[in-house]
Amino acid sequence: MGWAALVTSVLATLLAWVSVVVTPWAMRRAVSAYDYDNIYTFPLVTLGTVLVLDVLGLILGLVGVRRPTGKVLSGAAIGIAATGIVGILIYVIGTGTIMPRFA
Repeated sequence: MGWAALVTSVLATLLAWVSVVVTPWAMRRAVSAYDYDNIYTFPLVTLGTVLVLDVLGLILGLVGVRRPTGKVLSGAAIGIAATGIVGILIYVIGTGTIMPRFA
C-alpha cells in the first residue's frame, strides 16, 4: 500500500510539473488559432488529473499508515500528496486572479 501511495503521489507531482511547463505553450497555440474557447482546456484537464492523483495518493497513504508495514513510504506519500494539493490550490487561485477572464 505504501508503494502504491508513493508512486501515485510522485506521478501526480511529475504531471503537475509537466502541466505548468506546457500550459503556456498550449495557451499560445490556442490564441494563435483564435480558439479562445479552448484556452483553459489543457490546464483544466491536467490539473484536474493531478488533483485526482493527489487525493488518491493521500487516501492510499492514510490507509497504508494503518497497516503494520510500509509506514515510512505511506508517510512520504501523504506529505507529497498534501503538498501537491496545496500547490494546485495556490496555483489555481494565483492564476485565476492574475490572468484575465474571457467571457
